[in-house]
Amino acid sequence: MKKTTIILFTTLLLISCNSKTPQETQKSVLNLNNSWSIEQSQNTESNSSWSVETNSSSWETQELVQKVEWLDIDLVKFNEIYKQALYNSGQAKDEAKSQINNCVELWWNIISKYRWYEVVWFEKSTDLDKTLIEIWINLLTASDFSTGWKMEIAHSELEKVRMTIMKIRQENNIKSISDDMLIVHNKMEEIVENWATKDDNKIQELKTDIQKLKEYNTDKDEYKKMLSDFENAVNSLKDLSGNDYNTKLKELKPLFIKMYMKFG
Repeated sequence: MKKTTIILFTTLLLISCNSKTPQETQKSVLNLNNSWSIEQSQNTESNSSWSVETNSSSWETQELVQKVEWLDIDLVKFNEIYKQALYNSGQAKDEAKSQINNCVELWWNIISKYRWYEVVWFEKSTDLDKTLIEIWINLLTASDFSTGWKMEIAHSELEKVRMTIMKIRQENNIKSISDDMLIVHNKMEEIVENWATKDDNKIQELKTDIQKLKEYNTDKDEYKKMLSDFENAVNSLKDLSGNDYNTKLKELKPLFIKMYMKFG
């Protein structure tokens, strides 16, 4: 996909988010019980304007608000292919191209499911519609750059996606192992990049962030072993300096990536 096409998509989609009148953007009203699925709620056109009530004096139609669930579940499903694309683009592997394209398609399905609706558990994200589209544009841009074999830029665009998804969940107070792992990853990267100046405070912050990961997968021995190996490697940094410190730092990322790809 050409960059001009991406720009055109960007313009049209963002205009559609911001140019509607209050009446047009009013979210429709449907309370789904636990036995329903999103697919069932969207199979018919009538579901977008359920239960039309008429005011006997003005005959004005009152739209009900349609509520949909399970965005959190779809984000987890998306993450499975997304983290493969993220990793392989970082390694400049050819399979990243098709994986990124799969991410584009999967995210468009998410937009189609949840745009214009009030999403249960995500009500605090007032700009959710716009944010979903912005993520899709990041994915389109990553796809474009991967096609031109500019994997470093494609990888950078993909990294923006997980940061935005984390922001959406955080503003709605939704916990996720992927997000807590991302916090650990970012702190680790900061320490590695500034290895020449050892910062004990940053290392202590990383240790604190690691403790949050112990709240997950408490019944899975493989996860606990991976987390323990990573934590031990971080703890061993305390008494190291110079080249020994730098060498040990280089062991952190492979340990973390192995754990992230399996459980993140």
